[in-house]
Amino acid sequence: MIDKISEIAQGYVEETNVDYVGLWQIIIRVRHELEIVERVAVKKAVLMIIRELLAAGLEAVTLRPRAPVRVGWENQSVEYVLDRISREWDVLGRDPNPGEIVWFDQKRELR
Repeated sequence: MIDKISEIAQGYVEETNVDYVGLWQIIIRVRHELEIVERVAVKKAVLMIIRELLAAGLEAVTLRPRAPVRVGWENQSVEYVLDRISREWDVLGRDPNPGEIVWFDQKRELR
């Protein structure tokens, strides 16, 4: 399963070259490709993928309808991002819908 998690993560790293990746996309892919249905196991696998995304240089962002559209989270430490996602997911009490909680993107240099 570790190899599949790395493969999924690498695919999302490549996808961020052209588009944002949402938490909901990762959840759906974990359920489908890893065939995990139990909620705690899904969350564990998703957080493992996110750990790899962050290690590969992606950052957690919020997308908004008005400028600035893309806002990086104030703290990009791996543990902060994973903890925040986990807590917000728990508060929802269900899997996040498209656009909820977090998106991932390539890091942007300040200009």
